[in-house]
Amino acid sequence: MNIPVGRATSAQKTSAPRETGSTRVYTELRHDILSMALAPSAALDEVGLGKRFQLSRSPIREALVRLASEGLVVILQNRSTIVAPLDIRSVPEYLDALDLLQRATHRSAAICRSDRDIEEIEAILAVYEKKVK
Repeated sequence: MNIPVGRATSAQKTSAPRETGSTRVYTELRHDILSMALAPSAALDEVGLGKRFQLSRSPIREALVRLASEGLVVILQNRSTIVAPLDIRSVPEYLDALDLLQRATHRSAAICRSDRDIEEIEAILAVYEKKVK
């Protein structure tokens, strides 16, 4: 079999899937929203986002539609888009989710702890108790 040197055959090609522009925009905006780098009710301008990500408006729109489907942004009738506002009625749901996350984190920490972790916690507790007295 004569295979040219320096060229990969289809069996040799195992490249990772390439991230699309809309996926990159979605991922970064989602992170910005969840980390509160983008405040609730902040306007999301397609043109400005296009400049930021150096993309046309189509992949920007795709990302915004995907974020809207998750409830992270709201696409208004006048075709503008904002970060979804915080709804005070949802606070109990957020607190329930926080409680579950804290329980899971604490359980995992207790299961995976080491003797050194216990020593560090006891040292921190000793400092705390001295300052409280």
